[in-house]
Amino acid sequence: MLIHRAIRALAGLALLVSAGAAEAACYDPRQALPAETVSGFVADPAGLLSRHPDGGAQLISQVRDLVASDPATLQPVVGLLGSANGNQQSAIGSGLGQAYRICLRPDQAFATQIQLAVAGSASNPAKDAYALINPDTAIGAAGGAGGSAGTGIGGATGSTSSSVGPFGAALANNATDNPGNNLTSGMTISSAGGLSTSTTTVSGQ
Repeated sequence: MLIHRAIRALAGLALLVSAGAAEAACYDPRQALPAETVSGFVADPAGLLSRHPDGGAQLISQVRDLVASDPATLQPVVGLLGSANGNQQSAIGSGLGQAYRICLRPDQAFATQIQLAVAGSASNPAKDAYALINPDTAIGAAGGAGGSAGTGIGGATGSTSSSVGPFGAALANNATDNPGNNLTSGMTISSAGGLSTSTTTVSGQ
């Protein structure tokens, strides 16, 4: 009898652990990157920069999808800012900004971690790019968190080229949660639920 109870208790604990792991990712399992892709990045973060030396849309989408797929990738992504060039830093900031919006609904605590990670970085290009995506989120103008949520940052209104990719529906859904933001221009939603854009204009109230 005691053995059976112990087995049931262990099974319940396993379910709780697996449920916690599922909640940790902002993407659901159908959207998340393969585990091999995530582990490959964690093993060699610098490889991401070497594959995208000019930054751009592909680096934006890779950063967004990595962070939204597994919170363990956040610190390695932020760590890349120290060795990234200006274009790469901007792309990383944009990707983190998109990941923040995606994570707001399923895991607000992790979204806050993303915000604080960008705020704590020394990369102004990343902060500026992040602020274009999230003009209502205070991250500090130059090297530190400041203000409070709902406060726009300098340079928060403008345009940035980005590739929203196959998981853009989640970004679009989360964008509607904040009526102070307007994501416009060139944005289309396909019947498969993807979102593609050549130019995204982000403006705050």
